[in-house]
Amino acid sequence: MYRGPVGVSLLASIGYRGGLVGKVVDELVTVAMTLKDAEETIGDALDAIHDLAYPKGRIKLVFVDGGSTDNSVKILRDFLDKKGNEYYKPELISKPCGITEGRNICLDLAEGYSVILVDSDVLAPPGLVSKSLEMLKSGNIAFINVACVVRKEGRGWLDEVYVSLDEPVGMSCAVILRSALEKVGNYFTGLPGGENPAELIFRLSKRGYRSVNTTDIQAVHIRPPVKIRYYWENILIYSAEMDIPLLLKRDIKTILRYVYYSLLLASIPLAYWNWLPAVALLAIGVAYQLKKGHGRPHALLFLTGGLLLPITLIYYLLKRAMTRVRRRLR
Repeated sequence: MYRGPVGVSLLASIGYRGGLVGKVVDELVTVAMTLKDAEETIGDALDAIHDLAYPKGRIKLVFVDGGSTDNSVKILRDFLDKKGNEYYKPELISKPCGITEGRNICLDLAEGYSVILVDSDVLAPPGLVSKSLEMLKSGNIAFINVACVVRKEGRGWLDEVYVSLDEPVGMSCAVILRSALEKVGNYFTGLPGGENPAELIFRLSKRGYRSVNTTDIQAVHIRPPVKIRYYWENILIYSAEMDIPLLLKRDIKTILRYVYYSLLLASIPLAYWNWLPAVALLAIGVAYQLKKGHGRPHALLFLTGGLLLPITLIYYLLKRAMTRVRRRLR
């Protein structure tokens, strides 16, 4: 249910100190959201959008509902009825679609210098617009991933793992330069599990653009604990796709990571005859993860995920090949 305005207090709780970040540039920007059955979080997400420290008349709002069966659309319409006239040409589209198609609709309807994609369970930080404009104008940057932190009472086991490494989970709040997007096109819709930022980032990089992660400002992620299926379908598949361009470029760190985990995976059944290789490789991995995780044991779970990386890469390549075969047979 809609719980009222809690965005500011939550953002304050993670250290946002208020005020505009950097010099405000009076550019038109688009803030867009794709959603479905999000009544439990959409109210708070809308409050956070309304609290953005940027002239509302220079913000275009685009909402794409993918076929909600709860009160999500009603909450959106109430928000737009009360506050929509403060914004530049707000739009609400209701159309049965997946997240990738929904985001592409958002990108097609976007106007202005940049488009900010915010998930329906994410509280955008107040300084997001001005800070992102400052970054986009400071260099050849076309994609900004805004770090998302999960509030403590909502963290699952995977969130605790990432917290142990001081790393954010996922790309639930991102900013894209529209002039760059017009050159490379929208999200590709043929990927397993929906759109993948890495594929878009790869196309942008081929045009000479950079993508960056920022922790200067942080969004708040309100969501249930991560499940094993989500970890497989999103985190690991995402990692495999992100790693393919690096492997093709012969990136040493990426190659060594896959060689290590492939050897560790192979050493497990071979331990029946000789356990020393498995123990030696495991000791190297434990030492590395504990160092990276500042001694916190949650980081050791990344060894389990790492063992799945070679398998996931093969699975992803085979699934992509089968998708291409099916398309040709149609």
